[in-house]
Amino acid sequence: MSTNTAEESRPQFMPMLNSDLAKVILLGAIVGIAVWGLSGLFASYVFEPILCQGEATRCAVGPQYGMITATVLSAIVALLGLVRFRIFRPMLVVLAATLSLWGLTELTQPLAWYWAALASTTLYALAYGVFVWVVRVRAFWLALILVIALIMAVRAVLTS
Repeated sequence: MSTNTAEESRPQFMPMLNSDLAKVILLGAIVGIAVWGLSGLFASYVFEPILCQGEATRCAVGPQYGMITATVLSAIVALLGLVRFRIFRPMLVVLAATLSLWGLTELTQPLAWYWAALASTTLYALAYGVFVWVVRVRAFWLALILVIALIMAVRAVLTS
């Protein structure tokens, strides 16, 4: 009988301080600017020199490889940061933010560099903040359903 009382008194959400949320949002902003900046650097100085030596058709994928490399490296750093901050379900947060904003640098390519950097920084900060807030639900299956629904909604908005 005491176990039912303990389960009923347990909150449905993991507690989170406002300062922790602010840290995660700042980390998301740093990841966003890193993805944007590293994408251009990897594309220009690593992949285009390697891929553009032969066929011209291979040269076009340099920016995509740069975006992929920058996104994966930034996600790894973000995961380490979230673990350091002791955030609940950090891997789920990183996967959700990365999947929802995959290809953002290609979408912002037509913009001026400062608007693209601002968009990347803002959207990554919002994504990390929202997903870290959503995964606080104690029931893993419910958190997973919410995260998948949010990923699908963000992807629908970005690809439309």
